[in-house]
Amino acid sequence: MGCCCPSEKSKTLTESVVGEEVAKDRLEITGSTNLTVENRQLQEVDSDTYIIAVDTRGKIHNKALLDKFNIREQHTNLLREENGQLEVGKLYPIQQVKNFILLPLPLWKGGHNNEITILESILFDLVGWLKSQRIPSICLDALGVKYFGFPRQVMADILVKAFGQFFQSDTTLKSISFVSPDIFCVHHFEVKMKTLVPQKEIIKEGKQVDDKPQRAASYLSELEKPLLEDR
Repeated sequence: MGCCCPSEKSKTLTESVVGEEVAKDRLEITGSTNLTVENRQLQEVDSDTYIIAVDTRGKIHNKALLDKFNIREQHTNLLREENGQLEVGKLYPIQQVKNFILLPLPLWKGGHNNEITILESILFDLVGWLKSQRIPSICLDALGVKYFGFPRQVMADILVKAFGQFFQSDTTLKSISFVSPDIFCVHHFEVKMKTLVPQKEIIKEGKQVDDKPQRAASYLSELEKPLLEDR
């Protein structure tokens, strides 16, 4: 008769690596544009517009998002119109009850092929487009992390640099939500986001997460380990 107790393998990433339950609402910064960092999946956050990273074939890895918002047919039609090949950096909108922006990204190849410069250009163009569209709220995840291989620190640096523009200019964008189910990725977003604003504007902050290599090594890619060890 099988044991009904949860096995070590069945533990969540948060429980097995961090060792305790971590609050989902991690960081909230108030201002003309409110900003939140959340330890959640993209489809768990309510927003007007979602930014979704895809490869040049247009593949969406988050199947739950496709199902929740019922955009499989629109996604298939878009790929058919583009002959199954999307251009890196070009925006591909899908309009349903919500707005979805597919954003093809390059793969991380160790930083030797100008990936950082290319990604910075893509995200600054995205921010310019968002400003022109007068969108009230957006939600995006770590984009290039995991499936595209970008190290967490690199992606956090670039995203915060690009979206930090909303804190220096008038905009109709009222809220930005950065989300990730990976608590260590969330940690890097928190650290970088707090550099954007005075401490008094931070109205909610989660408990600090230890991401030192000895705690997180089992979940780090080989590309990320040297970056953390240098800290």
